[in-house]
Amino acid sequence: MFKNTIFLIFTLISTCLIGQSTFSIKDIDRQTNLTYSFTNNGTYRNMSVVINNRSSITKKAKVECGTIFKNSNSTEQNLVVLFYDELSVNAGYQKSAVLVTACMDAAKRAPSSSSRWTIDYNQGIGRLIEYYHSFRPAVALLTGPEHHSTKEKQINFLQMAVWTYYKCDKSHIVDFSAKYMFDGDKEAAEQYVEVTYPLIEVFIENYKEIDN
Repeated sequence: MFKNTIFLIFTLISTCLIGQSTFSIKDIDRQTNLTYSFTNNGTYRNMSVVINNRSSITKKAKVECGTIFKNSNSTEQNLVVLFYDELSVNAGYQKSAVLVTACMDAAKRAPSSSSRWTIDYNQGIGRLIEYYHSFRPAVALLTGPEHHSTKEKQINFLQMAVWTYYKCDKSHIVDFSAKYMFDGDKEAAEQYVEVTYPLIEVFIENYKEIDN
């Protein structure tokens, strides 16, 4: 009886595994019987993803932090994913999702709705973002819990972390923040950068110490 039960459980698990394929979204071009699209409505804050599964098994796409959407327009931003996600698409179905992103170069314009995208991955920025999510309570103690109390504040903190990681010029950060985050209010943007930038430097130094 016991052996039969174990065999039944093993068979069910094996059937589930055989009927499902898991892959990283950065490798989506290697998948067969699967089509996709990446679209952006003219914002640096998110990316819309549609996956159409034409195969006979469930496909699950893992979206890691550090996944990069590369813009075909070199004058516009590339985007990096800030939150891990999994997109499970049943056989014969379509899945849509909106991924939270940050821009990677404050000197460039935000994406336009006509931008075309390819996908990539950067382990360095990915591990930094994962560190933030794994140790957010400790990061909040270091940099002030008021900067992490909502998802919107977490996104803003991570956006500044991405800019700092890529060594964006502070003047470009102020200009970009004024235009896209503070409705043209440069003074508010300057205050935001002056308060947040030193906190991000503390966060990144703490990450480097632990990572090493």
